[in-house]
Amino acid sequence: MKQFVVFFLLVIQTTLLLGAQFEIVSDLEEEPLHMGLYDLDNNLKLDNRNKLGALVIINCGLKDVFFKNMNSKISQINKGGSYWVVLKERAKYIILAKDGFADHRYDFPYPLVSGKVYKMTLDEKNKQADSTTLVITSNQDNSSVYVDDKLVGKTENKIFTIELPLGANEIELRKSGYKNQKITHQLSPENNRLEINLQASLPVAVTINSQPEGARVYIDNVLFGITPKSSFFNEGTYPIRIEKESFETIEDIINVIEPEVSKSYNLKDLRASLTINTSPQARISLNGNEYKLVKDMKMPASVVEIEISQAKAKSIKRLVTLKQKETLTLDLFPEIERGNISVVTIPTTASIELMGDAGEHYTAIGRKSFTDIPVGNYELIISNDGYKTHKETIKLTADNTVQKQFSLEEGSDVPDGFVYVQGGTFQMGSKSGDSDEKPVHSVTLSDFFISKYEVTQAEWQEIMENDPSHFKGNNNPVEKVSWYDAVDFCNKKSLKDGLEPVYSGSGKNIKCDFSKNGYRLPTEAEWEFAARGGNKSKGYTYSGSNNIDEVAEYEGNNNKSTKAVGGKKPNELGIYDMSGNVWEWCWDWYGDYSSSAQTDPLGPNSGSNRVKRGGSWIYSAAYCRVAFRISSNPTYSSNSGIGFRLARSSN
Repeated sequence: MKQFVVFFLLVIQTTLLLGAQFEIVSDLEEEPLHMGLYDLDNNLKLDNRNKLGALVIINCGLKDVFFKNMNSKISQINKGGSYWVVLKERAKYIILAKDGFADHRYDFPYPLVSGKVYKMTLDEKNKQADSTTLVITSNQDNSSVYVDDKLVGKTENKIFTIELPLGANEIELRKSGYKNQKITHQLSPENNRLEINLQASLPVAVTINSQPEGARVYIDNVLFGITPKSSFFNEGTYPIRIEKESFETIEDIINVIEPEVSKSYNLKDLRASLTINTSPQARISLNGNEYKLVKDMKMPASVVEIEISQAKAKSIKRLVTLKQKETLTLDLFPEIERGNISVVTIPTTASIELMGDAGEHYTAIGRKSFTDIPVGNYELIISNDGYKTHKETIKLTADNTVQKQFSLEEGSDVPDGFVYVQGGTFQMGSKSGDSDEKPVHSVTLSDFFISKYEVTQAEWQEIMENDPSHFKGNNNPVEKVSWYDAVDFCNKKSLKDGLEPVYSGSGKNIKCDFSKNGYRLPTEAEWEFAARGGNKSKGYTYSGSNNIDEVAEYEGNNNKSTKAVGGKKPNELGIYDMSGNVWEWCWDWYGDYSSSAQTDPLGPNSGSNRVKRGGSWIYSAAYCRVAFRISSNPTYSSNSGIGFRLARSSN
């Protein structure tokens, strides 16, 4: 009984071990033209004595086959449908192994020779007849293999093997520069080899157009280009697809046949059409992007966030869903918010001017109710001859009435000791002067005030409590002052007179805030405009005359010292001594002129010297011209001919 159990277990074990079996479909034969062995790395083809082995190519549709010849095997390479096994010279057999299969020893018909390539084919014995291995050979290597229009791999060494169902299979080989070849093959265990040879072909000229243009074209699922597109493609029959956002996709078949093919496609527009009617002053925003006009605008079917905004009005917001091919028109007019401003003045002859932040402009005399006007910030200006102008900012809110009553103060708007210079445009520089007076260029200036006289020693002493001047005299111009001294004086005088200091910082980093109402140095452009007489200019060479003796203390008429300010004739604006007496510091760093037109120029951003203008008692007439320029280091103060005059912004 014990012997029977042992025998039974041995039978069971033997059956499990055997399982499926290998079958040799074609015996070993030499491949004399195959060069695959020599393409392998040395570690894959040389034995332990560095001697070249032999390559056996085993075509097999089975996966995970292993070859056990440990004494003669050098390497095994799985190639997907075939196995490359390199064996030592004179190997006589190979052992085939796979999980679930019985090992199979195959004896070669002759010993293997070093450096040669052999092939054989194996499969599963008594395999179910629903599929088998198809061996495809071709005259071209690296050809793409398609089965039923699906890419399954490429030929390697002109061979490709694949497990396929029995029956009809559509096999196609493609390669650039060759005509596609498609064959319907009836696969069976007996009919399991197929030869497909490709014929060389020239690329075919292909042109694809679309309406509208800009569509992406795919031929055989490869991007061909953006329409209109002309290029080359291999001969054959391919699927073609034309795509463009918001247009219907077209799918077609294209026959690429020599010598050329041209096709045009009309794409159906799926976009919606949007029109928004609104006020000309309104801003239209669609999904955050602004447009001036939205009329028959083509848009993809989507949700669109619309916002209509306008100054003085509440914004309108809408969320709309655009459908394919829909035409939508919306009327969206923002409603302006309004209020009232009532103004009464003494004297009743005063002019009333109301200017809004969106360009509104209203005027009246004496008294006026400005009704139903847009909300916002308004600048109210009330003026009358013999009275100081009143300026005020009024904020008007929706459905509100602002009432203002004013009694103007008698006097002038021009600060004491200053001249009002109305802004304007002039030609700065001189065509006949020195090189740094060129090029002559157009300059436009805003209104400003400039002092009628140069700063005197008495004015200086009142603020600074010292007098650096060489030539003493309370009414003589202060001199021997540096640019930094002049800036310091301006800020201190501003504080004393209850004004806003304009300068901040120190050294080369001093900044000027021209919006503040304190004292400052004139810019070089302001100085020249005022010296020329502003908008009343008569084009004189010197400030106020072509006869320098009438308007200037200079080398030709002076007994070697400064003189009291205002001793000569004023210029067209009533300003004295802008030619001669002392040089006058300006705000600007010294630099070359630009030929381009400028508005309120402030000079270069940096430099080493600051500008001086006007000449002095010790210089000749040429230096006293209104266009003449000179400069000095801002620390320089040892010259008894350097002073300054004040300016203020008119704001």
